[in-house]
Amino acid sequence: MNRIQFFKTVLFLFVNVLCFTQINAQQWTGPNTTTGDIYRSGKVGVGIAAPPVSLLSVGDPGSALYQARINKTTFANGAAGLYVTATRSTNAGDKVYSILGTIPSGSGWTYGVFGASTQATAANAGRAHGVYGQAANASSGYNYGVFGALTGTANGAAVVGVDYSTTPVTTWGGNTNGKWAGYFVGNVHVSNRLGINTHAPSERLQIVGGNALLDYAPGNTTTTGNLFFGANTTLGNNGMRLSFINGVPNTSGYIDVRSSGTVDNGIIFRADNANGNTEQMRIRRDGKVTIGPVVQTSTGIDGVPGTYRLYVRGGILTEKVKVAVYNTANWADYVFENSYRLRPLHEVDAFVKENKHLPGVPSAAEMVENGLDVATMDAKLLEKIEELTLYMIQLDRDNKALKAELEALKAEK
Repeated sequence: MNRIQFFKTVLFLFVNVLCFTQINAQQWTGPNTTTGDIYRSGKVGVGIAAPPVSLLSVGDPGSALYQARINKTTFANGAAGLYVTATRSTNAGDKVYSILGTIPSGSGWTYGVFGASTQATAANAGRAHGVYGQAANASSGYNYGVFGALTGTANGAAVVGVDYSTTPVTTWGGNTNGKWAGYFVGNVHVSNRLGINTHAPSERLQIVGGNALLDYAPGNTTTTGNLFFGANTTLGNNGMRLSFINGVPNTSGYIDVRSSGTVDNGIIFRADNANGNTEQMRIRRDGKVTIGPVVQTSTGIDGVPGTYRLYVRGGILTEKVKVAVYNTANWADYVFENSYRLRPLHEVDAFVKENKHLPGVPSAAEMVENGLDVATMDAKLLEKIEELTLYMIQLDRDNKALKAELEALKAEK
């Protein structure tokens, strides 16, 4: 190869490289007032030194995953990576979008619009919003900061809120298992009023035309939640508390309804007094009622076993008490039956000397242990009165017989 051919070859290679570079990394030129359509088939980069990777790269080369990549590297009050406005329509039936994102659903996860505010380390100040929606002031009332709609026949939710800091995605799984306007996983805060089946709640919580149900948790057939009115505390499981707050929760009076646990649970009434938060009354799960600070156990009340329904500590004051008798066998008329055996007085005398109480009458120790059954004791006392009556009738007969014998002896003299 001679020198002339060498220079021709070098010049040819230089021109081809220059042309290739211009084709693959062109720079737009021309005055700022250029009008008409401007387009190109390759990629466009704005504010970057390296070749763009996305079709449109602004402030960052981008990625092959994105058609467009916009990166705002400086900040100021009101700064935005993308600011889009649209002119409103004068036709009431028109729909105008400043940003419209659509994507067909498929096997993977699809997002029409996705917004995220992320930072590896929590900041000490500022506010982070993944998506921020602000409604206008249409007089018709159709103002929505964020609007979500569920369409189709498959399960899902128009709006989903998940607190991944307390409920990992592996725990929730992402399935709503139904159709919902709103579906939330985590704590939900309502600072004013919450209305269910009403658009104008008058109280903090108002339910119209329905009931409130505390049901079992999934996979748990023994434990439901608790319902509190006026207090934030624990009841164990399956309970309700109505408190009368005096400034410190659980130190004033309250009513507990406990539907689980041992039989001594039930409806419990407590009142705040000089002795503290003291139980005043209880309706137990086994149907027994206690009044006063009694000792509750599953086998007895104040150590007293039995099937009694009402237990009162401290006494009862009333103008009138009526005790029903179950049947005639529970009253003492049987004493006057011919088949009734009236103990001879010498037997009674021997029994009293040995036991220090009348036959058939509970001893003092038995009364302390078992208490006084008013109906039974009245019948027993009547039994003793009727026995005394029979003794007196017998004594009267004996006296009359002795008197007759005495009169006969006098007549013989």
